[in-house]
Amino acid sequence: MVARHCGGSGSPRMLCRSVRDFFLAILLLSTISMTILYELSLPWIQRSEKEFRQHIVRSPQRLKSHMDCFASEHRHQNDFSADLKNNRTDVLLKVQQIEDRILGIEASRRTQIKRVTIQGNHDLMEQELPVYEPTLKKYGFVVQVPEWYRGRSSILKGVKSSRLAQPEETQPAMLLLMEDSSQFFHHNNTEQPYQKVNQIPGFVQHLTPADNFCQSVRWAKDNMVIPATEISPPCYVLPDHQEELSEEFQSGSKFWRVKQLTSKTEHKVSNLWENSSNIPDTIRHGSGGRSVIQESVQNPLKIGDSLFVLKVYVLVTAVTPVRAYRHTQGIAQFYSFTGSIQQEKSWSMEQWTEYMYENYGQDSVSQLKHNLHSSITQTLLLANHLMVQYSKHGGRCEGCFQLLEFDMTFNSTFHAFVLEVRGQPRLEHLPSWSAYVSKQMVIQDMVTILSSQSSMTAEVISLIKGMKLEVSIADKGCVNDMETCLEEADIVYLLQSRQESLAEGGFLKLYPTIEGDEYLPVVSRLSALSLGLKGGSVPGLPQGTSHPHHTDLQVHSMLVNSERFYTSMAAEETEVAYDDVNIPLMSQDEKPERKDIIDQLKAPECSKDKSQLPYLTAIHFSPPIKLSPAFQAVTSEYMAVVDYGTYLIQVWAVAKGCNCEARLEEKYGMSRPTNVTLGLGDNKITIFVVVLSHDDPWVINTYSVIVYRKGPAEGMRPFTLDVPHQVCSLKQDCGLRYSPKEPCGLQNDQRFKFWSAFIDNITSLPACQSGDVPGRWFVPCESCGKGSVCYWDEATWQPDTCQHVTLNRDIVRSCFVGKKVLFIGDSTSRGIFHYVAEVVNGTLTEWDKTHNLKVYRNLNNGTTLLGFAYYPQFWLPAERRPVFEDALYQLMKRTAPLHNSSDTVLVVGGVHWLSTHHINVIMTKLQRERLTGIKIIIKGLGSGFHQPVEGLHCLSKPEHQKLLHRNQLVTKYAKDHGFHILETFNMTMSRYKDFLQGKCACHFHRVSPARPQNKSHDKLRGRSQSHGGGGLAKPPRYHVEGEINAVHSEILINTICTNHCTHNSKDR
Repeated sequence: MVARHCGGSGSPRMLCRSVRDFFLAILLLSTISMTILYELSLPWIQRSEKEFRQHIVRSPQRLKSHMDCFASEHRHQNDFSADLKNNRTDVLLKVQQIEDRILGIEASRRTQIKRVTIQGNHDLMEQELPVYEPTLKKYGFVVQVPEWYRGRSSILKGVKSSRLAQPEETQPAMLLLMEDSSQFFHHNNTEQPYQKVNQIPGFVQHLTPADNFCQSVRWAKDNMVIPATEISPPCYVLPDHQEELSEEFQSGSKFWRVKQLTSKTEHKVSNLWENSSNIPDTIRHGSGGRSVIQESVQNPLKIGDSLFVLKVYVLVTAVTPVRAYRHTQGIAQFYSFTGSIQQEKSWSMEQWTEYMYENYGQDSVSQLKHNLHSSITQTLLLANHLMVQYSKHGGRCEGCFQLLEFDMTFNSTFHAFVLEVRGQPRLEHLPSWSAYVSKQMVIQDMVTILSSQSSMTAEVISLIKGMKLEVSIADKGCVNDMETCLEEADIVYLLQSRQESLAEGGFLKLYPTIEGDEYLPVVSRLSALSLGLKGGSVPGLPQGTSHPHHTDLQVHSMLVNSERFYTSMAAEETEVAYDDVNIPLMSQDEKPERKDIIDQLKAPECSKDKSQLPYLTAIHFSPPIKLSPAFQAVTSEYMAVVDYGTYLIQVWAVAKGCNCEARLEEKYGMSRPTNVTLGLGDNKITIFVVVLSHDDPWVINTYSVIVYRKGPAEGMRPFTLDVPHQVCSLKQDCGLRYSPKEPCGLQNDQRFKFWSAFIDNITSLPACQSGDVPGRWFVPCESCGKGSVCYWDEATWQPDTCQHVTLNRDIVRSCFVGKKVLFIGDSTSRGIFHYVAEVVNGTLTEWDKTHNLKVYRNLNNGTTLLGFAYYPQFWLPAERRPVFEDALYQLMKRTAPLHNSSDTVLVVGGVHWLSTHHINVIMTKLQRERLTGIKIIIKGLGSGFHQPVEGLHCLSKPEHQKLLHRNQLVTKYAKDHGFHILETFNMTMSRYKDFLQGKCACHFHRVSPARPQNKSHDKLRGRSQSHGGGGLAKPPRYHVEGEINAVHSEILINTICTNHCTHNSKDR
């Protein structure tokens, strides 16, 4: 076709030549473009296929999300300067480039053989490598060792011996130095950025050996760095402090711990001497070589008659500033003193913690751990400062880490003291096989945390924006003169810190944390010394000139605030783990697993008579409770009555049989004094007598105690309007003050002279149009200054501007015709579910404590359906645990078909688990199911978990204050998206003591067999009447008790029946 056209008329040769030239030009341009593209892409082509694909998939998405994040922030934040706004893209790119460089180095190592090179002392390597072997094998490392070590290890057999890698060779991903090799280490690390090396130059020399540590502690005291308490007992280095020690010897009789140094890196504890006269003259006068004499802790904490030292593993992953963790594994080593120190048994950290729980209680254990962390952290901050000021290698060391072993002890007031620090925890110090296993777990978690490679650019960018930090960009520096300008090393620190946060395992962060303000005095003093306001030198150590580009105080403030920033972000979206009765589970560190503990306190005499096996010797209560009948071993059922103010008691019992134990609540329950909450009314306490001689405990007898706790108004004379009463209001109890700006306790409302005037006023108010109108409790009292003279049976929850009406039962039944009401939540929502079912149906013919799905299809003469799904089900294994969306889906599936109108109602909420995440899930799910027209009611948070009960996390006062803020945040978010709100937080928190039986102290309802009269319904609705199927009167079978549950359940009914509220309320 082309040839024929070119051969036609109209200058055919010229036309053909033009077409040819056109195609040749296109071909030439294509060739040039491909060549340029190839040259630009060559670095990527040379990469591994796996890494190339990862980059193509990851980079555009990451960059787009970060750019969108910056664009959104640009629209909402007006307080950034114009220059800083222009630099946002530069900041984003710099952070991502830094992380890509770090991850790129790691990725290149992963594409090659993963190698770890080990160098060091012969004896130390032979002791330590067997501990490291399982973990190194698990993570796929090929280990390079010196020639002399070949064939000694199961995982190292066949591996060639190593020499120091030459520059052209592939460098190892990790370098383990098993000796004090600072000079060797520093030389190699400078050429290998981000290589993991287990020594921090200049840091450990201020902590070990014992003479260096003593010098550091003395420097801290001389410069008043730690003014209030001591982190270590007084110590003296001989012969340096010979004269000072001689004066101290004359001051009185004390115990002294003597450490004779055998080399620069090792020492041995010679003995513990009762007084200075018993110390050999060669040591006293310094003629026996270099040694350290340390004063023993006064009034030491003992277990039985034995002294103990806790061996605590601490991982330091960064310095200037410090980033450190303490592992939950550890060893408690016991010693006795009979003229000399004798090493005895050892316990694991879990056994030691369990013993302290049993004998000192939860508060004391929390204080012990806090003091332990505080002393260790202050020691690390001190070493970091001395490294910067006085060591020639002072400064940051990317990729460096240090595993330390702290020897700790306590005095009788639980203050923690550092006795010694080891820069290379050694196997020879492990006293048992369990201790060996503990250290293996530490090593495994250490490698895990150091190997974390998650992308954290988005989180660090959010931090920079949220805290309005400035970043130094290339040659521009920082745009504004701000206190903290982040340089590249700072960004690396922030990125690695967030990476480690995802892989902490058994490690607990020591520093930085949100509680870092307690170290402010120490940091302030160190910062002042860094600026030269006051200084001193450490004897025997060189003084350097290296200073960080920020002051210690600026860095400390930034790190603590950054931890708070991340915590506040996570708090909104993180769900607390609950068990099957809606109880938040303790973390592993807070509550250890039960262990058999040897050498506990002497038990009372027991009987070997088999006929006595099923019986108890006694049942104990604290505070004391009078049992009826009086305790006798052969009597197994008892009653007791306590006052309203007794809502927490300790219970324990003692079995008669030597091979038996008395356990609370279940056969695997506690056999020691255990806290038990007492709700209003009856509380059943069950004690099991179990035989321990079998693999599984055998229950051979059961005792029960029904403890009745009086209500706040019991014992008052009958209430009558004829007698004048003060009108008292209550917003919050002074015992649980969650809103510091609001008054607490009963307040006299001067607007109303008598209770009858208050009643007349509220009956004239219009009906409330929503369930979240702010309110408070009102109660008639003989005096507002004393809650015990108040008629709490008459108390009412009342807003100032409207009234929550109680609808006539016929109106409620009419309103619920054709409705499907779906509840999803915990046991508190289940209480509302059962209350509504009873009101709508006239009677509750069945109920159970379901922890799954429950549907009532034939309520209200078969015209109303109520469904309930229990969430969250955290007692299930993780792989079987339904997420919120699955629970919602199953509930909707079981109650289908659902109409897209207000005839379908969804009620969601619980005690503490609800967050904005769940609101988003609801909106997405309903939009997908085309049910955006249904009525959604969000139940606010509530009171609970305020008592220190076994297995529970007891919320502190600050945590309750945060809970108030979270409730406000979640309910506002829901309301802004068109949801209705049932506010229960203030209503329950202000009367937190009025809970009914339940370990969580969060239940305000109880389902019980129906009685002739029921106070809750009698007060709000009069006597319960049956309106069951066919209109035949039938006696009620079950009844939902609980005044506070009844109040917010009635408000829920009003919210569902909004159009029925006007002129249809029951006369009060």
